[in-house]
Amino acid sequence: MAPEVVNQETYEGPPIDVFACGVMLFMMLSGKPPFSDHCDDFHKYLMSNPRECCERRKITIGDGALEVCVGMLQIDPK
Repeated sequence: MAPEVVNQETYEGPPIDVFACGVMLFMMLSGKPPFSDHCDDFHKYLMSNPRECCERRKITIGDGALEVCVGMLQIDPK
């Protein structure tokens, strides 16, 4: 779920749809979920150093696709 949904905040459609699609895209490309929770260590690591995070988890995703996923998985939809 998108952070806004988990935190029971007011939200409007597209940002949470983009976040959910980012999770699904990552899973389709890697076969693994990007993280367990939007504020867990995997999410923080993925946002700060995506390539290294994937290498440590033995995930192979092309640079362009990884950049798209990371962009879609930002906490702040703005």
